[in-house]
Amino acid sequence: MARRSGRRAGVVAAVVVIAFVVGGYLLVGALGSSPRDPAPGRAGSAMRSATGSDTDPSSADQVPDRPKDAQPMVVRRIHDGDTVWLQATSAGPYVAGTERVKVRLIGIDTPEVQPEQCFGPEATDHLRTLIPVGSTVYVTADRDPLDRYGRRLLYLWSARGEFVNFDLVDGGWARPLRVPPNVRYAELFALAGDVARDAGTGLWGAC
Repeated sequence: MARRSGRRAGVVAAVVVIAFVVGGYLLVGALGSSPRDPAPGRAGSAMRSATGSDTDPSSADQVPDRPKDAQPMVVRRIHDGDTVWLQATSAGPYVAGTERVKVRLIGIDTPEVQPEQCFGPEATDHLRTLIPVGSTVYVTADRDPLDRYGRRLLYLWSARGEFVNFDLVDGGWARPLRVPPNVRYAELFALAGDVARDAGTGLWGAC
């Protein structure tokens, strides 16, 4: 009986030692394969989400380039940050005549200059820099061509290729303004407005 008990004790001890060693290897392997930092793929996704590069409307893959059918027009006057006078040099798909037309930029709203509102002059000055008088812009329309005041409703691209409506919201010069049915870029403008507001950019930090 004593010998059997001794053998049993020895077997139990050996099993315990083996289990301890195996458990140690498993623990080390688990720690080695599960670092404190997330896996590179997940960390990258989280970083992109945190910085906004996946959803940031300023990403090159989301801000539309100038459409191929955009009509060239000449800037004749800047009224304020979202209203300009343009003139087509020839009839086109969005403006048929060559007379000067008053244009309201779709999807945005800048502070007024008459009477003067906070950040109104700054928004107007920025637009003058973006599309100077005498420069060429390229325009497209949405579903409704005119507003209730008879102004043309257009999207503008500068001669350098900037999407003007977007630029004004993205830089905090304008607030996004959703007016159906002209909502082709409404979500893009809303995202840009959220980013500018959260960062306190432009009027969001000044007014």
